[in-house]
Amino acid sequence: MSTRIPVVETGGPFAYPEWEGVHCLRLVAGKGLPPRIVPKHLSGLPPSMHGVYGTMLFEGIGADRSVEDGEYYILEGSAHAERLVRSAEELRLIASGDLTPADLLDWIVQLASHNLGELGDGEPLYIRPYMLPASTRGGVNFTLQHWVLLILTWMRRKYLSHSGRGATMWIPLEGDRSRRPGREVGAPHLKGAFNYGPYASRKSMGALIYEAQETLLLSHAGHLAETTGSNLWFVREDGALCTPDEECDVLPGITGRIVWEAAEALGRRVISGKFCMGELLKAKEVFLAGTWAGVTPVDQVRVGQYSPTFVNAPFVGNAPGPVTSQLIEFYDALKVHDLARVRQLVPRFPISEERLYTRIP
Repeated sequence: MSTRIPVVETGGPFAYPEWEGVHCLRLVAGKGLPPRIVPKHLSGLPPSMHGVYGTMLFEGIGADRSVEDGEYYILEGSAHAERLVRSAEELRLIASGDLTPADLLDWIVQLASHNLGELGDGEPLYIRPYMLPASTRGGVNFTLQHWVLLILTWMRRKYLSHSGRGATMWIPLEGDRSRRPGREVGAPHLKGAFNYGPYASRKSMGALIYEAQETLLLSHAGHLAETTGSNLWFVREDGALCTPDEECDVLPGITGRIVWEAAEALGRRVISGKFCMGELLKAKEVFLAGTWAGVTPVDQVRVGQYSPTFVNAPFVGNAPGPVTSQLIEFYDALKVHDLARVRQLVPRFPISEERLYTRIP
């Protein structure tokens, strides 16, 4: 049985009134401090970091109300907790055994349960754990003695606020500024601010010039990689479902794994490899997959410099296509714990409730 985390209420004015009543979990390790649930404004992160990338490692976790029993369930919570702990150990941010995925998931569940009443009845929940080194006298301590775990929650809004049936995606053509670092330089397999923060300006520029909701990044070698928040998928002319592989400097997505399993269960050929822009522009369908994005169709791919030199929009009015539509319907049923509908849509999908779901009491 898990140990209940104490909730610390503090008096005084709230620096950020919109956070009043909403709490976060904060743990400072190496100082003998147990985890505490505290008001969100005491998280220690500035407002600009909330909902973005933090300063080191992070995860994005979704929870939705079940259509079957009305309870909230986290989808793939164990996989997210395992990835965060494994990444922190790889970076030597924590020592092996400092934090277990089971403890992390337990704390996530306790915080989510505490905040459900404040975040809207029946609303989808977004959970973001951050792990970062503690600041020490103007510097950063990497001695495995002091690290901070923060877990925040808020309502999950629609990821791409497009007005049509699909999203617009921009592919910038300005040299190395939109290329992911290779494995020899960076660690693209880790979900960290160092891998996504540098490209935030590309997303803003794409929104400003091209009215794009997402920006596609390229690998260090110039192949298709991923967007600033999701894995890329497309249906090739021969019907194969394609996604860039890990050698293209992408994060192995947890939602992408679900999409892969569903596609194979539907009898579709799935290919993970290196792809060029020409293959994407000839695709029959394009979509994005991620925890917040779910399965989001792309109906325009716009290519160009910071000044719109040319626009290629082969999908206008044609999104989502039949494959994307099927996967959207499947994933939407899966995240709201509608297992009867999941079995109806993809009968061969390997449902393991123990692996897929964690209930929030």
